[in-house]
Amino acid sequence: MRPSPFVSALAVLAVLGVATACAPATRSNPSSGLADTPRRCFQVDRVQNFRATADQTLYLRTSRRDVFEARALGACRDLDWALGITLAGQGVSTVCTGDTAFVVPRGGGAIPDGPCRIQVVRQLTPEQIAALPDRDRP
Repeated sequence: MRPSPFVSALAVLAVLGVATACAPATRSNPSSGLADTPRRCFQVDRVQNFRATADQTLYLRTSRRDVFEARALGACRDLDWALGITLAGQGVSTVCTGDTAFVVPRGGGAIPDGPCRIQVVRQLTPEQIAALPDRDRP
C-alpha cells in the first residue's frame, strides 16, 4: 500500500525540521554582513510581548532584555492590528536569526487570517531597542 501524497509531504517536512534543528548555531549571518557570527536563538514559547508595524515588521520580546526583529515573507493581513499571536517554528521549538517560522495573528482584525510566514532577521542591541519609537517597542 503506497502512502498518500499528503503523508509523504508530511514526512519530508518532518525530516527537514529535524535537520534544521540539528544544524550548528554558528553560521554566516547574511543580515549582519558578518561571517561566522553566532546566530541568536529563542524558544517560541518564551515570547512575552510583540509589536507589529504597518510595513510587516514584527518585534518579539523574548525576555526582559532580548528583542528580535522579524519580517513577514509576503502579505500578512491584520498583523499590525492583532491583539495576540501564536508563533510556531517549522517543526522545532527554537528559532534562530535567519530561520523562518509561522505566526498566526489573533483578534483585532475583521477577517481572521491563516498562518503567515516570517523570517527572524536579527536580535536587537539595547541601543537599537531604545531607538525604536514607543509604538513599535514591545
